[in-house]
Amino acid sequence: MNARVVVNLIIVVGSICFGFFPLDRKRIRARWAKGIFVLIGLIGCAMGAVRVALEMHWLQLSDHNDYVIHTMLSEVGGLLLGFIFSLILSGQLLGTKLVTA
Repeated sequence: MNARVVVNLIIVVGSICFGFFPLDRKRIRARWAKGIFVLIGLIGCAMGAVRVALEMHWLQLSDHNDYVIHTMLSEVGGLLLGFIFSLILSGQLLGTKLVTA
C-alpha cells in the first residue's frame, strides 16, 4: 500500500475523531466551537476519501480536472487548518474542564 494512502486514511480517522470531540461531556465548549468540530469532521472525512480514491486510481480524471481537484483539495486543507487554529487561539480546542462536586 502506498504511503500517501496510509496518510490519507489517517486523515479520515482523525477527522472522524474531530467530529466526536464535541460529544465529550467532561468539557465545556461554546456552541460555535462544537459546530466547527463537526464541520472539520465532515469536510476532513470527505477530503480524505476523495484523496484515497485518487491515489488508488478509483477516479480517472482528465488533466485539467485533476489539476482543479488537487487545487481544491489543497485549499480545503488550508481551510481546515484555519478552523483548527481558530479553535486553538480561542481556547476552545481543549475547552474548560467540567468540575463535578
